[in-house]
Amino acid sequence: MLGSSGVLGIAWTLGTLACIEEETGWDAREADLIVGTSGGSLIATLLRAGYSVPELCEAHLAEIEGVLPAEMAEDVPTKLASTLATQPARPPLPWPTPGSVRLAARGLLTPWRTPPLATLAGLLPRGRGSLDHAEEFVANLRSGPARADTQVVAMNHRTGERTVFGRPGEPEAEHSRAVIASMAFPGWFTPVRVGRDRYVDGGLCSPCSADLADDADEVFVLAPLAGIALTRPRSPLALADWAYRCTAARMVEREAETLRAGGASVRAFAPDAEALAVLGRNMMNGAARCEALRFAHDHPTELVA
Repeated sequence: MLGSSGVLGIAWTLGTLACIEEETGWDAREADLIVGTSGGSLIATLLRAGYSVPELCEAHLAEIEGVLPAEMAEDVPTKLASTLATQPARPPLPWPTPGSVRLAARGLLTPWRTPPLATLAGLLPRGRGSLDHAEEFVANLRSGPARADTQVVAMNHRTGERTVFGRPGEPEAEHSRAVIASMAFPGWFTPVRVGRDRYVDGGLCSPCSADLADDADEVFVLAPLAGIALTRPRSPLALADWAYRCTAARMVEREAETLRAGGASVRAFAPDAEALAVLGRNMMNGAARCEALRFAHDHPTELVA
């Protein structure tokens, strides 16, 4: 279960996966089910396309200066690492109106029926950022509709409900379209239309949607936006980040306990205070991705022992 992330979360997830693989000998590409949310869906796509965790880590740690050499132009892991390294750390100026008036109104009028993050998704302005380049990248890796072995989580921007592309009974979508829908964070990126609805970042529903692995015997959960043993800060921005990470950690714990009650073995990982000192609060800061990957590999931290 590869959780919502951002650029640094992708690096942290790869580092943690590398540590798990070295410890257990398990190859993530062989998982019966991979559920990806936001940046986690991009990693899931790469794994299903046959790229190993060591390959992806090596590309992220490589020193890339200027334009890629011609012989590396088609090297997918390196191309991805180069793209992530150059992502802007701040969003373009969004439109000055709520992204989803219907969802915002529903949250404000019936707060007991609407999760706070869904209300926030409706209130946040519609972003101007485009994920067209990501859609093209993913389409070249894996064409066709999302499949049951690689599920992608997004949130319906009209209703606030979780949508799992690839899961039986859910709306159908091209895999590349599902991935960018899962990555479209409100206020930063434009919501993605699939069929008659628009979708945004699935992390607004759950950090990693671990409950979807209800038929699995063994589950690894990686939640880069959760937090372990975090010290309560004082500044407003840091306090908001702390509050979200603590809430996300509780959600992951509840989902993990549900799976354990069904007989599954679950190991859940999330950054601790020491890791967040390396990551920082801006998970789109690509300049710190190498440090984030190395630290996650050398200091994996389990949310639930």
